[in-house]
Amino acid sequence: IQIYDRFTGVNESGSTSPDAALGFPSTATRDSYYGNVSEWAGHIEPTAAMQITGLDPTKVFTFEVFASRMGATDKRETKYRFEGGTVDSVYLDAVNNTALSATMSLKPQADSSIHIHVSPGENNTNSPYKFYYLGALKIVYEEEEALAPTLMLTSPTGGEIWAEESSHIISWTSINLVDSIRVSYSTDNGTGWSVIQKVHPSEGEITWDIPNELSDQCLVSVSSGLAEDVSQGVFSIVGADESIISLSAPDGGESWIVGSSARILWSGSMLTEMVDIELSLDGKASWENIATVPPADGAYTLTVPDATSPDCFVRLVSGTASDVNESSFSIVEGTCSNTIVVLGSSTAYGTGPSPRDSAWVYRFEDALTEINANFNVVNLALGGYTTYQILPSGTVISDPGVSENIDVNRNITKALTYSPYAVIVNMPSNDANKSYGADLQMANFDLIIDTANSHGVRVWIATSQPRNFTEAAKIDIQMDLKDAVLQSYGEFAIDFWNGTADDDGFILSQYDSGDGVHMNNGGHRLLFDRVWEKQIDKLACFDPVGLQSPDAALAGLKIYPNPFTDRLNIEFATASAASVELEIFDYTGRKIGHFTQEVSSSGIHLIELDNQDFNSSGGLVLVRLKIQDNKGVSDQTIKLIRSGVNQE
Repeated sequence: IQIYDRFTGVNESGSTSPDAALGFPSTATRDSYYGNVSEWAGHIEPTAAMQITGLDPTKVFTFEVFASRMGATDKRETKYRFEGGTVDSVYLDAVNNTALSATMSLKPQADSSIHIHVSPGENNTNSPYKFYYLGALKIVYEEEEALAPTLMLTSPTGGEIWAEESSHIISWTSINLVDSIRVSYSTDNGTGWSVIQKVHPSEGEITWDIPNELSDQCLVSVSSGLAEDVSQGVFSIVGADESIISLSAPDGGESWIVGSSARILWSGSMLTEMVDIELSLDGKASWENIATVPPADGAYTLTVPDATSPDCFVRLVSGTASDVNESSFSIVEGTCSNTIVVLGSSTAYGTGPSPRDSAWVYRFEDALTEINANFNVVNLALGGYTTYQILPSGTVISDPGVSENIDVNRNITKALTYSPYAVIVNMPSNDANKSYGADLQMANFDLIIDTANSHGVRVWIATSQPRNFTEAAKIDIQMDLKDAVLQSYGEFAIDFWNGTADDDGFILSQYDSGDGVHMNNGGHRLLFDRVWEKQIDKLACFDPVGLQSPDAALAGLKIYPNPFTDRLNIEFATASAASVELEIFDYTGRKIGHFTQEVSSSGIHLIELDNQDFNSSGGLVLVRLKIQDNKGVSDQTIKLIRSGVNQE
C-alpha cells in the first residue's frame, strides 16, 4: 500500500466505543487520516490517494471503509473513489459515527492494482475546510487453498569449489513439509546419488563433511515427499592441496567504456601465490599484466584502458591455477552525460500541487537521484509560456496572429548549453488558450527536436493536457495536438492526456487542483508515472559495475542462483551483530530493490528475496551488499543475470 497523494495529517478524535458489529477495534476507530481544501496546519490537501498493488486481477476484493470524527455538528461527508477493473464511489459521513461503514467490491486493474481516491463529498458542509477522513480500511477476499509442499535449495547452487575433507553448509527453505527431508549428493551430474543425511521437515540446513570423491560434476538434492530441488549447476570437489581459481566477471558480452571502472571477480581454493591479472585485446593472441594482487581479495577494480577492441579477454594466474573468460567482451569509447533539461510552462514549473515539490519534475528528479546522485535535472520551465518562447535563439517568428518573443534564457538553445543527453518538453495548454493551432505547435516542436538532434540530444514531447476551456475551439486544438504528438513522435511522445481528461476535454475532477487549469498532487503523480515509464534514465552514461569500491571484501558472500528467475538468495558471514543493507540495480544503474536487516549474532546469515522484492524485466542485475559489524564496513557488488522473464 503506497500513499502517493498525501493527507494533511492524523487526528485522534474518532470513536473510542465503536459498534462491535463493525469488527474494528477502538485503536483503529479513534484515529484518522484527514485532509482539507483550505489551509489548515500549514497545508492544503484537497485530495488524497493510495495505491494497493500485488492483488490477483481475477479475484474480487471487498473494501470496508470506516471514518469517525466525534464532537462535530456539521456534515463531513467523505467520498471514496475506487479505480480497479471498474470505477465507482461510496460515501460516508464521519461526524459522530460509531456504527456505519462504506463498502465497495471490485476486481483490480490488469496490473494488479487498485487506487483509492479520498476527497470531500458533494454534501460536505464543513466550511471553509471541508475536512474529510479515512480511519480504517478492511480488505476481504476469498480464502485460498494452502500452498503445496515446496523445497528450495539455497546452497550449493553451482560454481562452488569445495575441498575434500572440509566442511560446508547445505541449506534450503521449505513450505508445508510433512515428510522427513532427504539430503543427497551426486558426483556424476545426477546419474547416481548417495544419501548424506535425513532430517526433520522443520530443519533448514546441515553441515556436510566433504568426501574424498574428486569431481567437477557434483550436485546436491533435497527431497521431502513429492517436493524436491537440485543444485541449478554443478560444483567441484577438489583435492585438499589442489589450487583452483575461477573467474566470474567478466564472463563475456560486456561492453567496457574507455576510462570507466570495471570489476574483475574470482573465487578459488588453496591459492597460496599472488594472482596475476592479465588482459588480452586480440582474442588471446597476446597478454598484458595489469595487476598482481593477493588471492584472498577476490576482486579488482580496473580503469579501462584507452584501447578499443571487440575481442577482449581476462586471464587469472596463481601458481599452477589459471582461468580465462570463455566468451569475449568489448572495450568501447563512450561519452557520458547525466543531465536532463525540462522546458515547459506552469505544470513543469510546479503550479498546482501542494507543496510544489510534489510536481512531476521534482518527483522525477528525486527518483533519478535515488538511482544515482550524479543525475542532474535542469528545470527551465516558467508559467504562461508557449511553444514560441522555447524556440531556438535567432528563429524568426512570422506565423500570422502570433506575437511572442523567444526567451534565450529558457529555450532549447539555452538547454543545450547544459550538455544534456535528453530534453523533455511539457507545454500543456497555453498555445491553445491563445488559439495557436496544432499545426503551428507541431512545427515548433519539430524545429526544437531538429535543433537538439543536431547536437546528439534526444527530445521527448509531452502531449497537451486537459483544461476546462469554455470554448469548444480551444478544446479541439488540445485534442488535435494530443493526437498529432502521439502519432508523430511515437516512443518519444509522453501521454499526459489519456487518464487525466474526461470525454469533454476537461480535467478529471479527482486530478483538478481547483482552478480548472492545473493538476493536483494525484495528477502530478500520474504525470510522473508517465515520464518514468519512458525509462529516460537508462540512456544516461553510468558505470554500474563500478557502483562502489569495497572497503573490504565480504566474508563468505554467495548470491545464488545465477542466473535466477523469481527468487534470489544472499548468504554472507559477519564477525558480530551487524547492520545489513542490500541494494539491487539493473545494468543502467537504476535502483530496482532495497532491503535492510539487523542480525543479532556472528556467523553465516541468509537473506531470501522473491520477485516482489525487486522490479526488473530481466537481463543483467547488480546486487550490492553493505555490512557494518565490529570489524568495520564491508561493501561488495555482484553481477547476476535474471532469466525467464520478458526481455526488453
